[in-house]
Amino acid sequence: MPEAPVPHAAVGGDFEGTWRLYRASLRHAWVPAALLALLWAALLGWLANRLAAADDLFALVTQAQALVSAPPFWRVVIAACCASTLLFCMLIAIIHAVAVGAPISLHGACARALRSFPAALAAAAVYMALTTLGTLLFFVPGALLWGMWQLWPVVMIAERTGPTLSFARSWTLMRHAWWSATTLTAVVTVAAVSIPLACNAMAMTLAVLAGAAAVPAQQVALLALGTSAALTAPLLPAALVAVYLAQLHRRPPGV
Repeated sequence: MPEAPVPHAAVGGDFEGTWRLYRASLRHAWVPAALLALLWAALLGWLANRLAAADDLFALVTQAQALVSAPPFWRVVIAACCASTLLFCMLIAIIHAVAVGAPISLHGACARALRSFPAALAAAAVYMALTTLGTLLFFVPGALLWGMWQLWPVVMIAERTGPTLSFARSWTLMRHAWWSATTLTAVVTVAAVSIPLACNAMAMTLAVLAGAAAVPAQQVALLALGTSAALTAPLLPAALVAVYLAQLHRRPPGV
C-alpha cells in the first residue's frame, strides 16, 4: 500500500482530488490497467488487420460492413467488453482501497471483482442501453442518466450491492452534484482516451517519417497506444472513486 494513504475525508471530488488519488494508486493498479490497455490495443490491431486491404474509402466501408455483419466480430467485441468490465472492477477495488487506506492485494482485488462480475455485467448492459437510448432521445435524457448513474460501479464494489441498489445509491449520491461531477468525469474520460490516441498518431507519424513499412509502423503505433493507455486507464476509476468518497463525506452514510 502507499506510504501516505489518501484518507477518506481528504479525497475531494474535483480535479485535484482525482489527480492525488490517481498518483497514489497508480503503482498498485498497473497490472489491471496494463491488461485493459493491452486488450483494447489488441482489439484495434485485430480490426486494423481485417481492414488493412482497403485502398480507398469505398473499399474500407465495404470491408467494415462485411466485418460488422459477421458473427465472429460480435463474439470478439462481447468477449472484450466482458473482460473490460472485470478489469475495470479490479481498478475500482484497488483505487477505493488506496483511498480509504485499506489493505488489498492484486489477488484480493481480483476476487472482489469476480464476486461482483455477474452483477456488474448486467448493470453495464443496462447502463449502456438506457444512456444510449436516452441520448438518441434529444441527448438530454442520456446525459442526465449518464451523470446520475455513473457511480454505480464504485457503489457495487465498495458497498457490495446489486445493480438496482447501485443505480439507486448513485442517484442519491449524485443529487446536487450532477454538474460538477459530470464535468469532472467527462473531462477525465476525454483525457484518458485522447492521450493514447495522440501517442498512437505521433508514433505512426514518426515511424512513417523514419521510413518504416506499413506493418512495422502500425505495430509501433499500437505499442505507443497500449503503453500510454496503461498509464491513463486508472484516471476515470480514480475520478469516480473521488466523487463517491466526496459525496459520502458530504452526506451521512445511507442518505
